[in-house]
Amino acid sequence: MLPHTDTIRCMFNDNPDIKNAFIALRHLEGDSLINSKELRSHSLRVMGMVDKVTSRISQPEKIRDMLVELGTHHIEYGARIEFIDLLGSQFIVCIEPMLAETNSWNPEVEIAWKKLFRMISYHMRTGMELQRKRNQTKKKLEKKQNKLNMSN
Repeated sequence: MLPHTDTIRCMFNDNPDIKNAFIALRHLEGDSLINSKELRSHSLRVMGMVDKVTSRISQPEKIRDMLVELGTHHIEYGARIEFIDLLGSQFIVCIEPMLAETNSWNPEVEIAWKKLFRMISYHMRTGMELQRKRNQTKKKLEKKQNKLNMSN
C-alpha cells in the first residue's frame, strides 16, 4: 500500500467529513475503499506532487506556482481549506514507522517533513483562497447580469 493511501484512510477514520470531499470515494467503505483505483490514483498523484516539490526545492517560485494552481483546482473539486492542513500531519504519522524501520527517521527528518508540508499547505491554501474569491466575484457578476437581463 502506498503511504498516501494509508494517510487518506487514516484521515477518513479520524475525520469522516473529509471523505465527502472525494466524490469518487464517498460511497466506498472498508476494503472497497482501500483497494479502489480512485484512492490509488489519488495517492499516486499526491506522491508525484511531493516528488515534484522535493525535486524543485531550489526553485521556490516554481513550487509556489505549481501548488497555488493545485489549490485552485482543489476548490473546484469541493475540497475545504481546513482539510489541506490535515494531510501533512497524517502523512508524517504514516511514513514515520516506515522510515524508523530503516533507521532513517530522526528529529531532523521529522522537522524537514513538517516544513515541507507547511509550505505545501500554505501555497495550496493561497490558491484555494484565490479561487474562492474568483468564484464569489463571478457569482456576484452573474447575479448583477441576471438582474439587468430581467429589467430589460
